[in-house]
Amino acid sequence: MLGSFQLNFILLHIICGFTIAYLGVYVLKRQYLGGIWGAIVISVLGAFSGALLSSIFIGSSMDLLNIGSSVILAFVFLFIYGKASRYHSD
Repeated sequence: MLGSFQLNFILLHIICGFTIAYLGVYVLKRQYLGGIWGAIVISVLGAFSGALLSSIFIGSSMDLLNIGSSVILAFVFLFIYGKASRYHSD
């Protein structure tokens, strides 16, 4: 069973991924393959990857550095996905 800390950790990074996807699609007006759903999947994967890399290399569990690395890596994943989906026609 998940404890309170793990559940908060998971929810925080899912919300981070949703926020980055919203910013990419509706604020920056970018077109992604799969629309908003493709952007959500990629940015949530980026947020979890950032948290994983931060906890492996830096050893931070859930602090500002971990959240910052999640946001940065979610933006990077979404940027790369945007460049790749530019050449694909829906």
